[in-house]
Amino acid sequence: MTWRLKFVFLGIIFAFLLIITRLFYWQVVKAQELSSLGQQQYGTAIKIVPKRGEIKTSDGFPLVTNRVSYLVFANPKEVKNKNQVINILAPLLQIDPASVRASLSLDRFWVPIK
Repeated sequence: MTWRLKFVFLGIIFAFLLIITRLFYWQVVKAQELSSLGQQQYGTAIKIVPKRGEIKTSDGFPLVTNRVSYLVFANPKEVKNKNQVINILAPLLQIDPASVRASLSLDRFWVPIK
């Protein structure tokens, strides 16, 4: 073999041993530390709440504003005792019992109550 071929061969073997040494270092020596870092990355949840904008007309009248709203709804097909539900919901929601009765009498999968 010529000296150039021997030099390239030894360079490849040296690079291979360098890679094997580095992998051994990560897998055996630093295994515990790297495992805990991985668990921290996996188990962290960050909730980013965006600031919602408002849509206004050219004269400043708000079309869409930021307001928290809730919807109480029911599935009339699954309500068993409608009179009892009406008697409970009407005072709690401060609405007329007749409107709750009308909503629950519809033949739909869900109806808005308030």
